[in-house]
Amino acid sequence: MNVGKVEWEVVEMSKKQEKLNKEFIRCATLGYLGTMQNALNAGASINAVDEDGWTALMLAVNYTSELIIEFLIKKGIDLTLKDDDGYTALDMAKEDGIEEIIKLLEDKMSKETKKEKGADYFKKKCSKLAKAISTCSVQALDSALTNVTGLVKDITKRLDEKKK
Repeated sequence: MNVGKVEWEVVEMSKKQEKLNKEFIRCATLGYLGTMQNALNAGASINAVDEDGWTALMLAVNYTSELIIEFLIKKGIDLTLKDDDGYTALDMAKEDGIEEIIKLLEDKMSKETKKEKGADYFKKKCSKLAKAISTCSVQALDSALTNVTGLVKDITKRLDEKKK
């Protein structure tokens, strides 16, 4: 196995993911629903964030785009994500007093909370990992790749020893 080739392919995939995520976020601000769907189909993360930690949902709330908000909710965006200042999309809607969006988000969150009751909240325990993956952080990917590379080397060494 060529570890260098695997590393290069992971870097290329992360660049593509980052580009798709940026396009997805940009389209949320412009209301380009079709292009957002295309970006998701191509591999963009529904929970991608911009440089301020804003998700597409937060941007849609900021631009009062109910159509985009409904689309993102149907696609399963995480309503609990917070931006770099600690605000959720619901917090932003409440701060701006956008009643129809507040109701929409609260209704969805209420339904999700009911589904989570009795569960171990695995998602919350892994939120840092989920955020690193959803933002396609180069540092997080590099760290994961280092661990995987070490594991691959170890497995390769053991297989070579068994062949002898």
